[in-house]
Amino acid sequence: MEGEIPLKKLIPLVIAGHILAGGVLCLTGSFSPELPPKPPTLLVKTVKLTPKKSAPQKIIAEAPPPPPQPKKEKKVEEKPKDTPKEKPKSIPKNIPKTPPKEPPKKPSANDKKKQELLAKAKESLNKPTDKKEELKVPEIALPQEEGLSTEQRSYRDELVGRLKLLLKLPEYGLVKLRLTIGSGGEVAKVEILSATSQKNRKHIESTLPTLTFPAPGKNGDKSGKISFLLTLSSD
Repeated sequence: MEGEIPLKKLIPLVIAGHILAGGVLCLTGSFSPELPPKPPTLLVKTVKLTPKKSAPQKIIAEAPPPPPQPKKEKKVEEKPKDTPKEKPKSIPKNIPKTPPKEPPKKPSANDKKKQELLAKAKESLNKPTDKKEELKVPEIALPQEEGLSTEQRSYRDELVGRLKLLLKLPEYGLVKLRLTIGSGGEVAKVEILSATSQKNRKHIESTLPTLTFPAPGKNGDKSGKISFLLTLSSD
């Protein structure tokens, strides 16, 4: 058709137009006047600050530091001491011999006599006799200013009664003696002052120490003893 441009010719024209337009834009952009920048806008906000209530501070007590621990000392093992060995005891050469036991001593003549007198005294006490035997008690030889108390007299009478029951003379005659009684009622001393018969004398000396009597108690002296003068008679 007349008046229409063919398509093949149109494409190069379009491309050339685009190139020209781009060049123009580049030129116009480089020569455009610079505008001053706009001042930045400030936005002011009022913020109310309310003080917060501070929580009460807790006072934490500091724990005391732990006490220093003692250092453990290492135990040093003691070495056992060497005990000295005991020397063997030496046996003495000369060992004293034990003396031979002495044979029992034979009773002497005095011991035999004492035993015989005791046997006779026991026999005389056991044998019944027809004759009456009396014990006469004289006054006690004491200073006049002291005298005898009623308790001492009653003790003396009791002593005489026991003598009549326990003691009998083997022969006739009188025997004067001083008899001392100990604090426990034992015969502490027999002192023969006079005797008409030696047989009666020996009999009393051997028999009286074997007898016991009531204790004097308060009737005695400081040591508890008491003495009487007695006359023994056998008719």
